[in-house]
Amino acid sequence: MEKKQSTIAGRLRSLREERNMMQKEVAQFLRITPQAYSHYELGKRTPDIETLERLAGFFHVSSEYLILGKEVPSPTEIEIYGYLVEDRNDLPPEAIRELTTYYEFLKQKYTKS
Repeated sequence: MEKKQSTIAGRLRSLREERNMMQKEVAQFLRITPQAYSHYELGKRTPDIETLERLAGFFHVSSEYLILGKEVPSPTEIEIYGYLVEDRNDLPPEAIRELTTYYEFLKQKYTKS
């Protein structure tokens, strides 16, 4: 049974180990060096949003899981920096989900535990 990981780095490592894969295999998929990928698992570097999306697809999980450790329900509205962003015709639901995910990622990154 997978131990609940509290960081992106820990979740990446757990997902890779569950699949009995080596870091170099994931690095090859991302077209980066194994050393660069190991920095993600060690928490020395944080993957950018595009790389997180690719990793989520590779491991068959959501980007929300990689960032937060849980699935995030689709919101109809969220508050970011005091502004209310509503799910209207000007923003598709995917954009609202991406904003939510990125906001939670930044909050986790810059909030000390």
